[in-house]
Amino acid sequence: MRRLICAWALAALACTDDTAERAARNDAARERTLAENLVVRVAGGTTVGSERVDAGRFRVFVRAQSLDLRVEVEDGGCVPRAVELVVTHLPGEGLQTTARSFLAGLSPVVSATRRAAGGAVLFRGDANDPDWTPLGPEAVFASRVDGRTRTWTAVLDRGARSASVVETALDDLDLPTPPGACARLGAERLGSIGQAPIVLRHRLRVDLAGEDVVFAVWGNAAGRAGTRAKILEAVAASDARFAVVGGDLTADGSAAQLASTVEQIDAALTIPWFATLGERDLQGGAVDDYLRLLGASTFAFDAGPVRVAVLDSAGGGLSASAHTSLRGWVGDQTLWWAAEAPPPTRVVVTHIPPFDPAAARGAGFRSRLEATRLVALLQRTDVPYLLTSHLPVWRTDVLAGVRVVHAGGAGAPLEESDETHFWLRVTARAGCVEGGEDGAAEGEACGDGCAGGLACVDGLCAPCVEVERRDPAR
Repeated sequence: MRRLICAWALAALACTDDTAERAARNDAARERTLAENLVVRVAGGTTVGSERVDAGRFRVFVRAQSLDLRVEVEDGGCVPRAVELVVTHLPGEGLQTTARSFLAGLSPVVSATRRAAGGAVLFRGDANDPDWTPLGPEAVFASRVDGRTRTWTAVLDRGARSASVVETALDDLDLPTPPGACARLGAERLGSIGQAPIVLRHRLRVDLAGEDVVFAVWGNAAGRAGTRAKILEAVAASDARFAVVGGDLTADGSAAQLASTVEQIDAALTIPWFATLGERDLQGGAVDDYLRLLGASTFAFDAGPVRVAVLDSAGGGLSASAHTSLRGWVGDQTLWWAAEAPPPTRVVVTHIPPFDPAAARGAGFRSRLEATRLVALLQRTDVPYLLTSHLPVWRTDVLAGVRVVHAGGAGAPLEESDETHFWLRVTARAGCVEGGEDGAAEGEACGDGCAGGLACVDGLCAPCVEVERRDPAR
């Protein structure tokens, strides 16, 4: 796609508007076809690479972008095959790893029969996703651990209707090659269910139920390694469970600078960190390498009491697919576990704010209509905070009840001479009451309960989400 060159009045920086193209890349990277009838799908992360070792063995690299990751290997082939999965940027501690095998793609007849019988036909349903038909029980699996990277091997044999997880490295694994495996799948012996692919689903998560969750947000470092180092040191010493970088990881959009930035953050933080792009990152080769280094630039995940939606607005607006996804993310839509209710509160992180608070510098969305559309959606769904980092200031505007935070605290120089670099410490409180429910107001005793958008903290009703400015020295 030909790139359209634009100029930002605020920074006078060249940029490219590849919003739709990046959205297509993001969507495509959540699924990777390794061979005929062999696919890996990821929710809560991005496939960032793969390689074929030989006819029956494959390796896939996944970049985690949540604290609750779902990885599925679907095999519709006829011979045993193995897929080694290497997942980076996971929590180093407290990670639960489970796996279960399923049948997928059941025929309409079988699916209709199961629905008519309340799911009691053929197999018992799955607690995480009642629409799936499990072949085996959910079990904890072991993996090789190297810091925040987990590696394991999925072994599938559709002919034998079996799937398992082993720690054995792919290069050390011997695969059986029984002849005539497909013969076992004949409809006469197994019926239509025997024609379904087999799926091995993995879940890797940190259980944060009932806990307050603290996370860090910053952006606009723009290649300033020294400033970023101070912020990273402060975040590493904090109680943050994860971090979100809101864009402008580079000054000139070069692939080398993006790789250097990722290396610096990886070395400084032991907690998971996730990122989107800023307009500076679109200027050079980094825009072609971001998927491999960062994962998708638009994504969402649940972390205990909060859902975090991270949006790519680096081109001065959102893609059509991002608008569609956001409606579900800030609404009542579950993410990738159908049986689990969404958390009660939402926080949205992006780089460029919908509106320029100075109104005359072109530092907001290109389209005021689109900006209004975004703020109206957040207002309707009771989103308390939209965190942005395009402007190198510390300022909060309230638009239709939504607090839009301008917090490019890693930028330099900041617009006001007495300002210093900073990051945001965000606290999402457990026990939050969803919007629209009556109860005690902020600051009042909890009594019979708090009003919507509040949680009971030390006996008093307090906001579900608190955003604090933190200087690196603190």
